[in-house]
Amino acid sequence: MLRARNDYPLMHTPRGVAIWPALNEPDFKYKKEFGEYHARIRLEPGAPGLAELIEAAEAIRDEAYDAKVEELTRQKKGALLKQLTKADVIKPEINQEDGEETGFLVLRAAASAGGKKKDGSTFTKRPHLFNSQGRPLKNPPPIGSGSELILSVRPMDYETDGGKTIGARFELEAVQVLKAVSFGERSASDYGFSAVEDADVVEDQEGNAYGFQNQGGDADEGPDDF
Repeated sequence: MLRARNDYPLMHTPRGVAIWPALNEPDFKYKKEFGEYHARIRLEPGAPGLAELIEAAEAIRDEAYDAKVEELTRQKKGALLKQLTKADVIKPEINQEDGEETGFLVLRAAASAGGKKKDGSTFTKRPHLFNSQGRPLKNPPPIGSGSELILSVRPMDYETDGGKTIGARFELEAVQVLKAVSFGERSASDYGFSAVEDADVVEDQEGNAYGFQNQGGDADEGPDDF
């Protein structure tokens, strides 16, 4: 990295729809030792504030790219210099069925769930979660695909592919949960259904199959509201 972590700007994304986030528990698929928290969000290309976020990330990437060019030039590594490329900071969403772009953009932000200190001891950490009113979520509900989120991120430079590719990633700092969708929960629109005017409005029956009745205000309200 070109600078200390806290010297990178703290910014936030527009409101987006989550795609298989890992915010309740860390994901160990790629980060085997400590895991990572991450979220991909689907964004409208013209979403307010998105252009400024992309511009800041690209400026950080370009600064790192220029520094790499200077380093390779000084070291007289012309062959590697010719292979040097820049990675896109945000990517178009691709329809998995036909391989075509959907018209949306996808931004991914992630943070390690832990690490090692200089003395060899380990630590754990997680992004801070807040509800729509800005109150901390100490015991958040399940946050699955379809949840609506705003991410607090730091655009930071990185290099990969043996130093041949320079890019900017988004370090996840905090998440504001505007709408929480449980894992596996889907809406009618997810199945292609829309409202039908010339039809009966069928409602749920009172009570339930086990004979339980609504207990009103005496029941627990569950996790923090949001």
